Amino acid sequence: MWFVLYRQVRYILVSLPSQGILELRSTSSGASAAKLSVGDSFSQHDINTGRVTYVHNNNHDDDNDDDDDDNERRTMKDRFVFRLSNGTNMADSQHECEVEV
Repeated sequence: MWFVLYRQVRYILVSLPSQGILELRSTSSGASAAKLSVGDSFSQHDINTGRVTYVHNNNHDDDNDDDDDDNERRTMKDRFVFRLSNGTNMADSQHECEVEV
């Protein structure tokens, strides 16, 4: 029964990452991907099968060109906000997901 339930869990995007994009791929290894927008959703099954990906935009606006080695080693953080739904009901609370690149 849990197998059916986790497939029904939906993540509805409330805000997007500021330094990258979220994509939903047609398959876990597929080259075809759709850029996700506010209001779009994906399932727990999409996450479990590797279809939801974060793509960093690689902007280093506040960086010095002299510090290229440091920039490559530095961890970048981003975040997005979502609400959960079971397909019938929407949760009142919002949740934040932090992404480290």
